Amino acid sequence: MGTAMGLAMGSIALMALFGTPISGQLVGQYSYLALSMFSGATLVAGSALIAYARFFQNRRLFAVV
Repeated sequence: MGTAMGLAMGSIALMALFGTPISGQLVGQYSYLALSMFSGATLVAGSALIAYARFFQNRRLFAVV
């Protein structure tokens, strides 16, 4: 459990570190629409990874993992 929490917190910290300069560059060079598209794409990618990890544990739709 501790390893999983450490990996989760580490990935969140890295994304917070790298996300801010990327966001500033997107707004400065393009517009807020590009920033919204970047945010939406990362949200979809993260959701897909979570869904993959959940179905990797148990393929039933309503299984308790």
